[in-house]
Amino acid sequence: MKLAFFFTSFFLLAFFRGSSQDIYQLSVPDANGILLDSGWKYKTADNPAFVSLQLNDRDWPPINPSNDIIKSQPENIKNGIGWLRLKMKLAPALRNKRMALLVQQSGASQIYLNGNLLAEYGEISSSPDKIRAYDPRWETLPIQFSNDSVQLLAVRYVIKPNQFYTTFFETNNPIINLRVYSRERAGSVYAGMQKKLTASEFIAIGLCLMLLIIHFSFFILYPIHKANLYFSLFAASYIGAAVLQWFFYLNIHTPNNKFITGNIVFALFMLADSFTLLTIKTFLKEKSSIYLKILVPTFLLAVFLNGYFYDWGWRLGGVFFKVLIQILTLIIAIKASGKNYRGARVFFIGALATIILFFTFILQGTFYEHDLVESLPLLRVVNYVLYSLSMPLAVSIYLASDFAYTTAPVESKAG
Repeated sequence: MKLAFFFTSFFLLAFFRGSSQDIYQLSVPDANGILLDSGWKYKTADNPAFVSLQLNDRDWPPINPSNDIIKSQPENIKNGIGWLRLKMKLAPALRNKRMALLVQQSGASQIYLNGNLLAEYGEISSSPDKIRAYDPRWETLPIQFSNDSVQLLAVRYVIKPNQFYTTFFETNNPIINLRVYSRERAGSVYAGMQKKLTASEFIAIGLCLMLLIIHFSFFILYPIHKANLYFSLFAASYIGAAVLQWFFYLNIHTPNNKFITGNIVFALFMLADSFTLLTIKTFLKEKSSIYLKILVPTFLLAVFLNGYFYDWGWRLGGVFFKVLIQILTLIIAIKASGKNYRGARVFFIGALATIILFFTFILQGTFYEHDLVESLPLLRVVNYVLYSLSMPLAVSIYLASDFAYTTAPVESKAG
């Protein structure tokens, strides 16, 4: 009798322990929110009964829906309509509480809380041609928890086939990312994301617009100095890249558009770097054509890597091209220093500083699997502006002083 009681107690304890492990413990989120990346289960099938808390999903396999759909998800996750379920045991302070989710995804979804439809992003269909993928890009979704201790978050989803995906500029492609915040905090986080990105992009755009106007004016007034023309083309390329990058981060919502826009932006940034090198080469009177013979095929190789190889292509091609530009600048500056050309040492220091700042920026987050929009510390924003624009500003100062130095005798004669 005692033995039977012991085994019965043991199996009941094991059963309830296993059941409790199937339930995600949701605590009160702090200022950083809580990313719902564990406790989920999935099934590649479609049944309206899957929204029910009472449904037995013990045989459903676990999944982390915030992982990348190309690199880290099971292959069958893309085989038609599926469901994700997360049973949550709420901290007492969250019951009957108005909260919010910040949402990011790669396909189309319907999000349910306790059987009630909260939101629908994109369009779900069993016909691949009718699926409309849509990424809300961390849009705020208000939610209201009930008074129950255990609640169910369910997501009906589908991944549109034959799409091009990219992780350009530290973005990612999860099935769905859901981060819980207080209602008030969620709004400020979303607004803060937009402000930081907008500020970093438009500071650069404003500076480059001034450089474009100034140096194109110099070229119009003194067309024999081609360096000002090349530098104007740098500014124009950078402006185009920065404007499109801003759209890429905040206003592009489908995978194919993200892929196309990202490739264009990256090519424009590389073009801007190329025009910077051409400006310095012209200013320092470097006649050799070897630099362009190196630059052009490397540019084309980087464009190919960016577009063809998922994730690592742009990290390799883009980084290599950026560093190559600075190395070629260093070589030109060293040769010009031997001839005592003005600005050669400054350009040498600028290229060296750009390499250091660029790799510092990379080590601050480029190779971590998170979305830049989600976590963009102020230090990275400052570092980005410094490595992007410190060299162009130095070039601008020397071009302006050279313009003043060159035109001064002409003005004296005219007087």
